[in-house]
Amino acid sequence: MAHDIALTDILQRRQKIMDAFQFLGEDQQAKLEYLMDLGEALPSLTAAQRSEENKISGCMSKVWLVHREEKGVLILAGDSNTVITKGLLSLLIQLYTHQKPKIIIDHDFSWLQTIGLYQIIGAQRANGFAHMINRCKMVALRYYKQKV
Repeated sequence: MAHDIALTDILQRRQKIMDAFQFLGEDQQAKLEYLMDLGEALPSLTAAQRSEENKISGCMSKVWLVHREEKGVLILAGDSNTVITKGLLSLLIQLYTHQKPKIIIDHDFSWLQTIGLYQIIGAQRANGFAHMINRCKMVALRYYKQKV
């Protein structure tokens, strides 16, 4: 039952993101500006949090992800030195923070094709975004294995 509630929550979060992109229609510039707005709204990490340990490798930009487990769910925060990349990270944080690790591990990102995200961010950022997704999943897997 609790797994079903958590699954519903992430699906609702995903739908909210999809609705925002679909509202913008085919306007690629508006979608890019929306990502930048998300990036600007994401709180910055402290200098200490922007450490090598928290840095996500494989990204052209500098990207950091911090995490902790609290009452069975993951709390995520992140930062980047570029606003578009920070916007992409914000999407992941919106989806994954306060989620159980198993939900994050099982989450599928094929829905991103339907909102045209990859068309507006280009191949290099898409590759970096994949590294961000993988880091989130690896973090979730580490916490999940600790509980099993």
